[in-house]
Amino acid sequence: SRQYTTISSICRDAENGTRSYVPRNRGGHTGDADKEYFDAMRYEAEKESAATTSGTAKPKETPNASATVTGAENVANELAALIGKLATQSVTPESVAALVDERIQAALKNGPAVRIELRDTTGEVRTHEGLAHKTFATLARMAAARQSDGFPVNIWLSGPAGSGKTRAGQDLAKLLGLPFYGMGAKQTGFDVLGYCDGAGTYHKTPFRTAFEHGGVFQADEIDAWDNEAVQALNSATANDFCQFPDSVVARHTDFHCIAGANTWGHGATADYCGRTKIDGASLTRFTKLAWEYDESLESALSGNTAWAARVQRARAKAADAGLKVLITPRATIQGAALIAAGFTADEAAQLTYLADLS
Repeated sequence: SRQYTTISSICRDAENGTRSYVPRNRGGHTGDADKEYFDAMRYEAEKESAATTSGTAKPKETPNASATVTGAENVANELAALIGKLATQSVTPESVAALVDERIQAALKNGPAVRIELRDTTGEVRTHEGLAHKTFATLARMAAARQSDGFPVNIWLSGPAGSGKTRAGQDLAKLLGLPFYGMGAKQTGFDVLGYCDGAGTYHKTPFRTAFEHGGVFQADEIDAWDNEAVQALNSATANDFCQFPDSVVARHTDFHCIAGANTWGHGATADYCGRTKIDGASLTRFTKLAWEYDESLESALSGNTAWAARVQRARAKAADAGLKVLITPRATIQGAALIAAGFTADEAAQLTYLADLS
């Protein structure tokens, strides 16, 4: 906090064109603001070192939160090490910039790492560590909730194209220690519930397997499903049983139903003109969670932070200009792959997010 106060004061002085800071180990200004700044950093480092040696330094507290974002902590540690390094050597503005870039890139290379702990129905604590969407911890907490009948709540994820909804379902299944089952857009109830052929043999679906034996079932692009197919889920998502073509099946206590959509089920939009207005009775069976773009995760997944920043700037400019275009993280990941294969950034832009623009 002392270092922050010093830095904040110097920044204000720079903006105001003044120099109010007086080094505590000398009587006045030297006329060299850069030297005074690093003298201040040395003073703080020496004071901290002396406090540690004398045993007066306060011990660090260990957080006990169940979900801890560690990416910011890594950056802070890297910058602290950088300040310590700068305090013991002669520096130039160029060397400072180079060191800052180097340390920040090193700290962020693994993206927004998190640790999430979730206690399942058996009392076992399950852990997710590594990259995760900024809203994943909320999704995990919702999945851990149980209704009065003992079953999990159904969850509707609504977010723009390429925001990682399917990946979220897969990561959730891993966290819960359950298999993942996904189904794309469907038209009929038989696509969901299965059917019996002319010989009387039942042909099951991923939904049936998850419902009967447990697992995370994700109805991808559910707002593009025909309402007949969506309504086939109604009994299963509101009761403890479901009528399949061959028999009535009891719902497994670890059956989780996730709906992935680009809308909230109220019909087509300018961006998603192929979406269906979903029956209200079906919509009431789901809790709702917005799943927006996570630009830190997008950058980490692409492996090219400079390219990711370019795509994200283009996305922001398009939004500010009111352009009805989709510049998604898929363009970031695809463009990064093209650049890694030898294309220039300009060529990658023309082949991805600029391809359908005049």
